[in-house]
Amino acid sequence: MPKVGKGNRNNALLEEIKQREIRNESKSRVLTVFKVDRDCELKSVSVLEDYSCHLQQDEISYNEDSHIRFYVMQLLERADGKKWQVWTKQGRLSSDKFTTSVKDFYNKYDAMVEFEVVFQKKTANKWSDRQYF
Repeated sequence: MPKVGKGNRNNALLEEIKQREIRNESKSRVLTVFKVDRDCELKSVSVLEDYSCHLQQDEISYNEDSHIRFYVMQLLERADGKKWQVWTKQGRLSSDKFTTSVKDFYNKYDAMVEFEVVFQKKTANKWSDRQYF
């Protein structure tokens, strides 16, 4: 039995993404247009399809806003369609301070895989199942 490493899992996810795109091409879909987060420092970009999420983690034992953390993630496409970025922002709700990061990709599918892998790590849910939660 072959080993299932990180690369094999990502290849399987890549194939799943491509199959979803093929299935969705034949369907008429109404997509919500997501705005790029106001704190994003990137210019001339737009959110790819519906690849945008805002996650929140509450530590209910404290019962205070200062213990609520947030995580925003967007898959952005440059206006010329030649570069994609997974942009993230994280911090605490009670603070104006937050950190952002950008990961660059020159292949749309690699960026989609990165977004979906991070989403699954943060939520234990698959991005493709998002209509159910």
